[in-house]
Amino acid sequence: MASARATTPSRRSTGRPAAHGRRAAPARIRWDRLGRVAMLFVLLVLLYLYISPVRSLIAAFHQSAAQRSDVASLEQTTSRLLAERSALKQSSTLELDARKQGLVKPGEKEFVVFGLPPN
Repeated sequence: MASARATTPSRRSTGRPAAHGRRAAPARIRWDRLGRVAMLFVLLVLLYLYISPVRSLIAAFHQSAAQRSDVASLEQTTSRLLAERSALKQSSTLELDARKQGLVKPGEKEFVVFGLPPN
């Protein structure tokens, strides 16, 4: 009996003999391959979503550097203007500027001298 079983055609688990003329079963879904493709798609979407914030961060960094240089320039201008303001508040500076414009003090006479040799 053992030899009869060895020579009989292979049987399925249902007990029916395999049909030799049938078409092959359609290909099954390869879940491992589909999972890899889906994970790759998700990673690409995440990469796309991170590009815009990173670009904005870089632009903000460059803008802050430009603003820092503007602030340094404005601080230098402020210190120069404060020094000029303190100089203008002195009476000697006011008098010197007035004399350069041709003004005289009350009671003084103005003299204009022509024909002087150049220095």
